[in-house]
Amino acid sequence: MSKQNDSELLYLLAVENYKYRKNLSEEETQQLFNQNQIYENILMQYESLHQLDIVDTIEFIEEIIASNVNTLKVYHGTNYKFNKIDLTKSKNYRDFGTGHYCTILEKQAISWAKQMYKRRNTGGIYIYEYDLLLSDDLKVKRFTQIDEEWLEFIKFNREKGGLNHNYDIVIGPVADDNTFETVQLFTSGILTLNEAITRLRYNDLNNQISFHTDKAIGLLKFIDRREISE
Repeated sequence: MSKQNDSELLYLLAVENYKYRKNLSEEETQQLFNQNQIYENILMQYESLHQLDIVDTIEFIEEIIASNVNTLKVYHGTNYKFNKIDLTKSKNYRDFGTGHYCTILEKQAISWAKQMYKRRNTGGIYIYEYDLLLSDDLKVKRFTQIDEEWLEFIKFNREKGGLNHNYDIVIGPVADDNTFETVQLFTSGILTLNEAITRLRYNDLNNQISFHTDKAIGLLKFIDRREISE
């Protein structure tokens, strides 16, 4: 099983336990978890949480909710320096549409930057760090599992290009180089939906957060930019 898949299962188990303990509906629990970025926090703390039982996980979640801090640290990896995010320079035919792509996983951002530097052989390996303050008036789409909706969304955006939705931010899994081929085989019609999902569930997938509007970009607070060696 992949880290992403294990995180999905732990998240779903936490939703079930939390709503039972707090006598909440699933919709109320999901809304509360989304407001406090619970899934993203579970993914970031996966290495320690997957060794604990569900009681410890619920305590971890309750601490996050009690802290009432809606800031999420995100990273962007690239091969060039810039001072301002310009959405007009976004690449086309991306998973979630044209936008500025970040991740909650620093090592993922480093991997992106190294790949871009190697492909283009120019610039450097730069990691940008931001604090994201999610707001209730943002339209955010979250994919917390590898499923039909997630894969169809990617297929649609890669085929159409541009921006074909009205979300400010989209959060969800991203396939690494080893699983990119599976997504390509699905979008080209060689693999069926079920075949693609089955393959992807046994591969490591990482996290990506895409920003699609100036309103969303405005909630990114620049913290640091650093250059790392190859």
